[in-house]
Amino acid sequence: MNGSAVPRISRRLANLLLLLLSISASSAYSYARGQDLNWDQLNYHFYLPWALFHGRMETDLAPAAIQSFFNPIPYIPFYLMVQSMPPVAIGLVLGAIHGVNYWLVIRLAWRLTEGRVEAERVWATAAATVISVASPMALSEIGTSFADILLSPLALGGLLLLTRHDEAATKGDRAALLGASLLFGAATSLKLTFAPTMLGFVAASTLGARSWTGRSAAFGRTALGCAAAFILVGGFWYAKLWAAFGNPVFPYFNAVFASPDFAPTNLHDTAFMPKSLLDGLAYPFLWTIGQPGIGEQVSWRDVRFVLLIVITIIGGLSTLSENDGAPRWKLPHRRLALFFAVAFPAWLYEFGVQRYAVPLEFALGPVFIALLMNFWHGALLRVAGLTVALISIVTLVVPDWYHVSWTSHWYGFATAAIPNEPTLYLIGAPPMSYAVPFLPGDARAVWIDGIDPLVYRGRFAARLEEDLRTIPNIRLLTRAPIPPHHLSRLARYGLYFAGDCRNLSDRAEALMVCDLTKDPSRRQPVEPRAVPAAMELNERVIFGSDHPENGLMDNWSVAESWGIWGLGTDAALSLRIDPSAGPGPLRMRVRGVAYVNARLPREAITVYANGHPIGDWTFDLAQTEIDRTVCVPAAAIYPDRQIELRFHNPQPRSPAALGLANDQRELSIGLKSVELLPPEGACR
Repeated sequence: MNGSAVPRISRRLANLLLLLLSISASSAYSYARGQDLNWDQLNYHFYLPWALFHGRMETDLAPAAIQSFFNPIPYIPFYLMVQSMPPVAIGLVLGAIHGVNYWLVIRLAWRLTEGRVEAERVWATAAATVISVASPMALSEIGTSFADILLSPLALGGLLLLTRHDEAATKGDRAALLGASLLFGAATSLKLTFAPTMLGFVAASTLGARSWTGRSAAFGRTALGCAAAFILVGGFWYAKLWAAFGNPVFPYFNAVFASPDFAPTNLHDTAFMPKSLLDGLAYPFLWTIGQPGIGEQVSWRDVRFVLLIVITIIGGLSTLSENDGAPRWKLPHRRLALFFAVAFPAWLYEFGVQRYAVPLEFALGPVFIALLMNFWHGALLRVAGLTVALISIVTLVVPDWYHVSWTSHWYGFATAAIPNEPTLYLIGAPPMSYAVPFLPGDARAVWIDGIDPLVYRGRFAARLEEDLRTIPNIRLLTRAPIPPHHLSRLARYGLYFAGDCRNLSDRAEALMVCDLTKDPSRRQPVEPRAVPAAMELNERVIFGSDHPENGLMDNWSVAESWGIWGLGTDAALSLRIDPSAGPGPLRMRVRGVAYVNARLPREAITVYANGHPIGDWTFDLAQTEIDRTVCVPAAAIYPDRQIELRFHNPQPRSPAALGLANDQRELSIGLKSVELLPPEGACR
């Protein structure tokens, strides 16, 4: 064995040992967390692959709501494992796969330290790894069915190729960039939320060229490579959506593609997006204090982004102050810095959902080390790197998407006394589609609460009308108690509650199946959850101790003189609109107070009318009084004129949890009154 072969074999052995360590530690962490039953999994992670393999796009109608049309490929491994492996084994395997991310972080950090003495490379790589490990969202997804962490190795592998060479436009660099293009394009094709990382990569790939011609050529090559991978990996799915609905990303961008099966609007979730430049600049500081409702519905904390801002400012100023000038950054460092500088704001202002930033959070460790190595040297460099790593770990707060103890079956559905016969199952409200594969007989499933076939006159409408006419048995898949607006919506289709319900009794939700009938004489009463408040034009329904508790359904406190507090994530009212108000749309004025204070300076409320989102409200210390007008679409106004008005707060907090009082109630919106306005005028 010659001398040059020994270091090469040692490096390969070290790489193998680091890979084994990464996947083993991640797998053990997954086991310690327990079995994952997150909301998205119950809504579509399990259903989508099953639907793909069983051709359910031709039979079901959006049982997982708008997520029914996401690319199912990333969730196939999870689905196959649930079908054939015990839950503990699934958790260990998923944890091992997710652990590959940390091995790639180590490889990337080691690459960035090339040219330094080995001792310095070791501690710098260790510091970068610890910083990347201190990612609350990444840790929260280990062992789960989320695609963000499953696909992150594609983005990290692309970054490793992006930083592979010190000189641009060489044959090896062009080959590496082509490989990275394929990885970023594939990740984006499998989950569109990876688009910001692809944009950052394409921008960074232009660095190093000596002319604008060279930069343009690099941009063109990488953009074409990403596009080719996007088409090759996920093109079949987008073509399938195009053929079915006339929209390759249905139901998104439907104002452009105008599919008759959904509203002509460009659907966009703005719940967690910053509303302005200053709002976006404040986000990293809010993440540092664990501000609820910023980036996610769950509680978490991450100080690394603020540390990155502070180090960039201090390091940049210290570099500028050097009289002899600073050395030019190496090409890999410049490329990684530009990647992050483009991808991060693109993610923040396009999505703002923290889970979608998991690949960027993994890249934070290498980004820190690249910055530190170009700002400082020697002992100062080591102290800065180790300090960032220590602070990141000590202040970390990891959220939980809901875990349960390990058992022998993933969902554990009990056999329900449901006849095995052709049946149309109507989905009450997400997440329920995970139960569809376990329903007996020749079942078909449809969600009619948001993608309404009676409103959007396309393929959905024709298929539902045909199913209602030809399928002899129709049942409702729901939770108890049954919300009144479900039964009101069913009445629009000539369906009535028949009174016979059977429990499914699984580990995730207390689901039940109830018989429906087309015969009004067989209609059975459902115990009302509230007496609807009668509403006439220009009249207010007032909530307070001096007024009747009109229409209060779920999750309200005892009325006080000023009004009433909503409790928990969802507080609901039942309103009955006088026919004189017309068919709609209707305008309603809501007055109240937001639950904001020095410990909770921001609150987000989403308002729904019979399942239709009609308002996204954000309040802060400068705006505590609520005086908002919302528009209720005609589609949300049923023949019985009853409306369930629901106020959703993803992160309610109690005064006790905030250290303000001993009050354990999780407070949401404070409601004073609701007023029905004339139809003329705008909503705000």
